[in-house]
Amino acid sequence: MNAIEKLISDSTREQYSEEDRGYLGVTAITVDTDTSSAYNLPKGAYIRNLEEGGPAEDTELSVGSVIIAVNGYEIASADELVEELSYYKPGDRITITAYVPMDGVYVEKEFEITLGAKTMYNE
Repeated sequence: MNAIEKLISDSTREQYSEEDRGYLGVTAITVDTDTSSAYNLPKGAYIRNLEEGGPAEDTELSVGSVIIAVNGYEIASADELVEELSYYKPGDRITITAYVPMDGVYVEKEFEITLGAKTMYNE
């Protein structure tokens, strides 16, 4: 989705407060152009940690996977991932597109994930 389409779509979507938004259960850092070149990684939101028992843990997403889209919205940074997830509430089913490391190469895959509530995992 290009920037203009995203702006039009974002104006019609509801954004949830931090305590009311859906929870994916990952900690991510940004893979920018320099990092991508230096470490031969895809650009996007690199998963540093999966929350034990979190929604993402039951998928093939793993530490080292790089999220590049949520429901078709491109993700170029960890901040963009957080921003995009703010439009979903617990129980919403989303599609994550990510590059997953497999046998020394990154393979693009899609994952259907039902978001949880953050309080469920951090009590």
